[in-house]
Amino acid sequence: MMLANVAGMSRAYFVRLFAKHMNQTPHSYLTDIRVRAARKMLHEGQDPMGVAIECGFFDQSHLNRHFKRRIGTTPGAYKNMHAH
Repeated sequence: MMLANVAGMSRAYFVRLFAKHMNQTPHSYLTDIRVRAARKMLHEGQDPMGVAIECGFFDQSHLNRHFKRRIGTTPGAYKNMHAH
Protein backbone atom coordinates (compact mmCIF):
# COMPACT_ATOMS: atom_id res chain seq x y z
CA MET A 1 0.00 0.00 0.00
CA MET A 2 1.58 3.24 -1.15
CA LEU A 3 0.19 5.36 1.71
CA ALA A 4 1.78 3.08 4.29
CA ASN A 5 5.14 3.40 2.52
CA VAL A 6 4.87 7.19 2.36
CA ALA A 7 4.01 7.27 6.07
CA GLY A 8 6.92 4.96 6.84
CA MET A 9 4.67 2.31 8.41
CA SER A 10 3.92 -1.31 7.80
CA ARG A 11 0.72 -1.91 5.87
CA ALA A 12 -0.95 -3.62 8.85
CA TYR A 13 -0.07 -0.81 11.25
CA PHE A 14 -1.25 1.85 8.78
CA VAL A 15 -4.61 0.09 8.30
CA ARG A 16 -5.10 -0.25 12.08
CA LEU A 17 -4.21 3.39 12.70
CA PHE A 18 -6.38 4.63 9.84
CA ALA A 19 -9.34 2.53 11.02
CA LYS A 20 -8.90 3.77 14.59
CA HIS A 21 -9.07 7.43 13.53
CA MET A 22 -11.52 7.19 10.60
CA ASN A 23 -13.74 4.37 11.92
CA GLN A 24 -13.27 2.43 8.68
CA THR A 25 -10.48 0.85 6.67
CA PRO A 26 -8.73 2.75 3.87
CA HIS A 27 -10.49 0.53 1.31
CA SER A 28 -13.92 1.21 2.80
CA TYR A 29 -13.14 4.94 2.91
CA LEU A 30 -12.17 4.95 -0.78
CA THR A 31 -15.28 2.96 -1.70
CA ASP A 32 -17.46 5.50 0.15
CA ILE A 33 -15.85 8.33 -1.83
CA ARG A 34 -16.47 6.46 -5.08
CA VAL A 35 -20.11 5.73 -4.19
CA ARG A 36 -20.70 9.40 -3.30
CA ALA A 37 -19.25 10.45 -6.66
CA ALA A 38 -21.41 7.85 -8.45
CA ARG A 39 -24.50 9.08 -6.62
CA LYS A 40 -23.84 12.65 -7.77
CA MET A 41 -23.30 11.58 -11.39
CA LEU A 42 -26.44 9.44 -11.38
CA HIS A 43 -28.38 12.34 -9.92
CA GLU A 44 -27.19 14.37 -12.91
CA GLY A 45 -28.67 11.71 -15.21
CA GLN A 46 -25.51 9.91 -16.31
CA ASP A 47 -25.58 6.26 -17.38
CA PRO A 48 -24.65 3.70 -14.65
CA MET A 49 -22.18 1.87 -16.94
CA GLY A 50 -20.17 5.02 -17.60
CA VAL A 51 -20.49 6.13 -13.99
CA ALA A 52 -19.01 2.82 -12.80
CA ILE A 53 -15.87 3.21 -14.88
CA GLU A 54 -15.56 6.96 -14.26
CA CYS A 55 -15.72 6.43 -10.48
CA GLY A 56 -13.09 3.69 -10.42
CA PHE A 57 -15.22 0.56 -10.18
CA PHE A 58 -14.17 -2.48 -12.21
CA ASP A 59 -17.53 -2.71 -13.97
CA GLN A 60 -21.22 -1.96 -13.47
CA SER A 61 -21.86 -5.03 -11.29
CA HIS A 62 -19.03 -3.92 -8.97
CA LEU A 63 -20.71 -0.50 -8.66
CA ASN A 64 -24.13 -2.15 -8.17
CA ARG A 65 -22.88 -4.28 -5.29
CA HIS A 66 -21.27 -1.42 -3.36
CA PHE A 67 -23.95 1.15 -4.23
CA LYS A 68 -26.79 -1.09 -3.07
CA ARG A 69 -24.96 -1.97 0.15
CA ARG A 70 -24.43 1.71 1.02
CA ILE A 71 -27.46 3.45 -0.51
CA GLY A 72 -30.05 0.66 -0.35
CA THR A 73 -30.98 0.60 -4.02
CA THR A 74 -29.32 -0.09 -7.36
CA PRO A 75 -27.67 2.70 -9.37
CA GLY A 76 -30.27 2.35 -12.15
CA ALA A 77 -33.18 2.68 -9.73
CA TYR A 78 -31.46 5.62 -8.01
CA LYS A 79 -30.98 7.34 -11.37
CA ASN A 80 -34.64 6.83 -12.28
CA MET A 81 -35.80 8.27 -8.96
CA HIS A 82 -33.44 11.23 -8.79
CA ALA A 83 -32.29 12.30 -12.24
CA HIS A 84 -33.55 15.62 -13.47
